[in-house]
Amino acid sequence: TSPGATPAPTPTPALAKQYDLIYYQSLSPATAGNAGNASQPPVPSNIEAANYQGLPLISLAVDNKRGLLHMLFHSGNSIYYSFAPLEKAASATAWSEPRNLDDYGNSYYSSIAVDSDGVIHAAWTQELSYADNRRDLSQKVVYRQSTDLGKTWSFPKYVATQTLAATRVTLRVDAGKGLYLTWDEGYDNLTNQFKPTYSAYAKSNDYGKTWSKPTLYGMTENPNVDTTMTLFQPSGIMIMWWNLTKQQLEYVVSTDAGGNWSAPAALSGLVRSSATTTTTTDRLTLAADGLGRVHLVAAGLLNATQPGSAATDPTQKVTLYHFTWANNAWSAPDDLGEISGYASFPGLAVGPNQLNLVWLSRTNPSEDTGKSVWYSSLRVDTGLTAKPVGQYAAPTVPPVVNTPAAGSTTATVAPILAPVTLPPGANQEEANRLWFDTGYSVAFVSLVPVIALGVLLSLINWRRRRR
Repeated sequence: TSPGATPAPTPTPALAKQYDLIYYQSLSPATAGNAGNASQPPVPSNIEAANYQGLPLISLAVDNKRGLLHMLFHSGNSIYYSFAPLEKAASATAWSEPRNLDDYGNSYYSSIAVDSDGVIHAAWTQELSYADNRRDLSQKVVYRQSTDLGKTWSFPKYVATQTLAATRVTLRVDAGKGLYLTWDEGYDNLTNQFKPTYSAYAKSNDYGKTWSKPTLYGMTENPNVDTTMTLFQPSGIMIMWWNLTKQQLEYVVSTDAGGNWSAPAALSGLVRSSATTTTTTDRLTLAADGLGRVHLVAAGLLNATQPGSAATDPTQKVTLYHFTWANNAWSAPDDLGEISGYASFPGLAVGPNQLNLVWLSRTNPSEDTGKSVWYSSLRVDTGLTAKPVGQYAAPTVPPVVNTPAAGSTTATVAPILAPVTLPPGANQEEANRLWFDTGYSVAFVSLVPVIALGVLLSLINWRRRRR
């Protein structure tokens, strides 16, 4: 970690009531994880250690052209959007006011992507029912987009009618603005229903208006879990998952933007540990570099085909391993070094000549306590070069000028519904709901004279006909 790194400021009481706490840590690219020394193995760096509750359910997207960092985060069971200028993202005050996306529903996983035009695409899993039946509640995949930095969003859209429940959604967008989604279909971590079953994939060629019928991999007797995806150059897609029956990683590849797919294949070299088979916590991440290669980081044990595997070394510990896929073949696994606890929720990002990895470590794979956040990096040729970062300029809002109506000397001002003031300690989300409900009430009351006039005219017309 960088010397003298400043922790995130303590939120005000009002903000703390609305959102879960989000922490960040600045890293020095020249020193973190031996990033500046290609001859040394990566050394994990402990970013933060705290017995906090919940999980770091955050999705980020970089818009280098416009100099923006976009974020979806989970707070109070809902999904929120916020953005910040890249050069100021380390300052908590630089982030925009969070915007709720799911009408304060009960949601969990989310994923965000930004296309070349700056359109923000968001997908998440939300507890919903297709019918007006509360017993039918389960997580569904929902999609929205925004063209104005999150001020307004398209109407929420179901991506598909899930047979069971959806979790672990991953959203990607290609250079041609094609949208790709994967998710786990089966076990619902919010309602505790169903069991892990499928790895699902869908695509949209019309900017999210319609989605293809989901392609499902797996079955009840041979279930999959931890589904994830990455795009790679020039028009490739790789989808990967853990096969729970065989305890192995499997994947499919398309080289024509999803037109055709390979048959599922196994990645030899890694198996799930007996300590992790009873849980379905995310344990793998994919990312592509500029050379058309795919990088995988996954938590597990070396299988019997690898030196030092559990078959020959009973003391082998679950750790993170790095694989590289190139020319339709996988490299041997690289040990990321000694790690603390059980790794989960890894996140991999590819930069110029460097891979950047973060993950969550637990003292026990099935517990929510004793967690810490770690970072490591690896110097490697990625085929990427640093690009100029655009400078974000906040749009200027012209002053509102009210023009007097014809024949009048007084400006006509539309009535504005005043914000609802709640008593101390009340939740702002309740205020938002009350404001929304009150808005409908005011609108209805304002229509009463019109409705009454219509009824009166109808009665007069009816009486004339009677005569």
